[in-house]
Amino acid sequence: MNDSAPTSPISFSGSISERDFCRVQALLLPVWARWYVFAPCVLFVFVNIGVGWSALFSNPRSAVSDLLFGAVVLLASAVITKFGRRRNWRNTVALSGSINGLATQNGIEWNSSNSSTKFEWAKLIKSHHENHLALVFYTPRCAFYFPRDFFNSEHDWEKFNSLVLARIAK
Repeated sequence: MNDSAPTSPISFSGSISERDFCRVQALLLPVWARWYVFAPCVLFVFVNIGVGWSALFSNPRSAVSDLLFGAVVLLASAVITKFGRRRNWRNTVALSGSINGLATQNGIEWNSSNSSTKFEWAKLIKSHHENHLALVFYTPRCAFYFPRDFFNSEHDWEKFNSLVLARIAK
């Protein structure tokens, strides 16, 4: 623990934007579902089912149609994901409304229009920080999200990130 962490509570409030929601969803994906794993696997399957690997190396033109079909499947997956995330964002905002709470020396208090929860720092397992977004995980794939917009000032945003880094065990 860091003794220089802020002692006054840091308040936050707001609704998550669609852009931030999509980023949170991408960060919560398991590794196998991320595009850099999923895309090569899809292309591998289509080539393997289509012409096979031996034909691919002896006559690469024979795999063009399989690769194009794989690319269409990847494009369709991207479009479906985009629309699904937009729908999920709308449902999340409608269900939870505005988020508000406090980050204190004891933990995080998270309130929405239909729920309220408090987590001690010892129960939080890790954090992820970006320029405009912080995630605080309470399970390996579930996290509280904190967009920069939730904080009143840059100073509060920096105090919050310092507190999280000081309190969550590495």
